[in-house]
Amino acid sequence: MAQVIPFIPLIASAASAGVSMMSGAGEARSAARAEGANATALERQAEVTAREASLAEEAKRRQTRADFGELRASGAEAGVSASNSFADAYSQAATAAELDALNIRYQGMQKRAGLLYEADAAQQRAAAYREQRRTMMGILTGKFGRQMPGGLVSTGLTGKWRD
Repeated sequence: MAQVIPFIPLIASAASAGVSMMSGAGEARSAARAEGANATALERQAEVTAREASLAEEAKRRQTRADFGELRASGAEAGVSASNSFADAYSQAATAAELDALNIRYQGMQKRAGLLYEADAAQQRAAAYREQRRTMMGILTGKFGRQMPGGLVSTGLTGKWRD
């Protein structure tokens, strides 16, 4: 009996480490799921942003067409629509309006690219959390398992588990 007593703290410490690793593995799984959901949400938001930018660009073009229609009518009514200065001013305004529409498109593309970049980073974090969990579970079961098409399979002390 005296020989067993020195091992009790060692056994308690090992059990505590095992429980801590199981908790860490659970946290890693939760974090991986959260990052995966975050990546999906960011991808959806990127597509919505692209659609919104496209709609804003088209709205800008429609508004510009309406404004220029009124401008042509006013110029014709005033009798200046045939003058060179009116044509120059009209051309410059049309160029500026087109640049505005293109800037709306560009800003939408930049926002979309940023969101997709964030989504990719979230997917990479999710993969890192999954790998962390696999490593923890491998240590707990006494083996590092085998990579199978459906995930990691291990048959250690805890029986079979699949990620």
